[in-house]
Amino acid sequence: MKTIIITGGAQGIGRATSEHFLEKGWNVVIADLDQEAAQEIPKAFFVQTDVSSEISVKNLVDKTLERFQTIHALVNNAGIGINKPITDLSLEEWNKVLGVNLTGTFLGAKYAAPHLKITRGTIINLASTRALMSE
Repeated sequence: MKTIIITGGAQGIGRATSEHFLEKGWNVVIADLDQEAAQEIPKAFFVQTDVSSEISVKNLVDKTLERFQTIHALVNNAGIGINKPITDLSLEEWNKVLGVNLTGTFLGAKYAAPHLKITRGTIINLASTRALMSE
């Protein structure tokens, strides 16, 4: 059975992705901060993860390997936005967005890549504002 890690996998596009891979018979690891939302997907393995933290992402990969021994795919889906004028945006808020959206993607790839190389796996990076607007 193949194993996939999905960051931000408890809600929105991440949740739909988690449910899709569960239906296809994959082991799904949800890496998210929202434990309550993740519990609504009982067949998935949840690891509470702050993707902007190197220790947290390393822990995610370690726990995935302990449980499933391999990783076949990583979906870097976690992302945040702060919708306010730049003049009202604090440096702390700016750095939080960069930490989740950029550093989180980097850290996920950094720690999953050695294991994906073994399984000839893949990394999928997503970005979307569809939760906030429609066309």
